[in-house]
Amino acid sequence: MGNASGNSTWAPAQRVGATAVRHESRECERIVAIAQAGKFANRFRAFNLSIRNGSVALNQKSSSANADGVFEPFAISEVPLEVFEHGERFGMSFQHLSSFGGGSQVSVSMEVLPPGKQANQLHYHMLEEEHVLILEGSLTLRLGAQSHVMSAGQYVCFPAGQAVGHALHNHTSQPCRYLVFGNPQAHDVVVFPDSGRVSVRLMGESYRKSARMEYWDNVDTTGPT
Repeated sequence: MGNASGNSTWAPAQRVGATAVRHESRECERIVAIAQAGKFANRFRAFNLSIRNGSVALNQKSSSANADGVFEPFAISEVPLEVFEHGERFGMSFQHLSSFGGGSQVSVSMEVLPPGKQANQLHYHMLEEEHVLILEGSLTLRLGAQSHVMSAGQYVCFPAGQAVGHALHNHTSQPCRYLVFGNPQAHDVVVFPDSGRVSVRLMGESYRKSARMEYWDNVDTTGPT
């Protein structure tokens, strides 16, 4: 789910020679573009940090493409596993399936939420639609002022523009595994009701929702310039 900090999982394959370096550079640029346009931008930053500190193996495949550049079927186990953590409250592991398979228009991620952890901040999207399918275990969905316990086989959709925050928390003693689907929107605006933050993806910036201005605020209307 967006990290909500909307805050993925890609690791470049290890190759030899200058041509390989150029190829990896282009591949990383493509991955960055996908990540920055989609809900996994913040998670990509976490992944980028993990590359710098050496926790990601560089011999992992970066995609399911064959030598001819054709994306082929793959096993989920082939997709690099990445871990997101922030403080004691937030944390999960995830595999970004769609980008591994060559996709950029639809985002599909396999996520595992450990016991006692929350996957994301309470948030909602103005342009991006999200879906969650529980595969194994159970969790608590916070949806505005309400809470819903979801278990394997249950599904929920968060329509774009539905101004009700959602967040996932594992209240059980067992991990919960689920799929998250989305349609990345480069111009998306994400609202975080608990903190009062508004994230404007196109600007790459966040603002306080309470800092509002009217159309004519701070405009001199007394005469010509």
